[in-house]
Amino acid sequence: MIVCGWCARPASGDRCAACGHADPARPWLQRGQQPPEAPPAAGRPSLSDAEIRRRLDAARAAGAATVEQAAEAIGVDPRTVRRWRARVSA
Repeated sequence: MIVCGWCARPASGDRCAACGHADPARPWLQRGQQPPEAPPAAGRPSLSDAEIRRRLDAARAAGAATVEQAAEAIGVDPRTVRRWRARVSA
């Protein structure tokens, strides 16, 4: 992860996810500088959609029929289960 030369937010790959500019390192390279490394993100790392699906599938396999039962089976808040379901179903 580097600091995007366009918007100064963390970026990886060929396109900045925050501002959408291609080649986030270009402004740094044009100034004759190396792109600085982005500091690690604060807080918990977010889960990937695949990991969320795996956890929800584990709750279903444990026999959870309701949101509350699923939350109890995987050890999260029912609001988190609802948010995850909305995220992976879209």
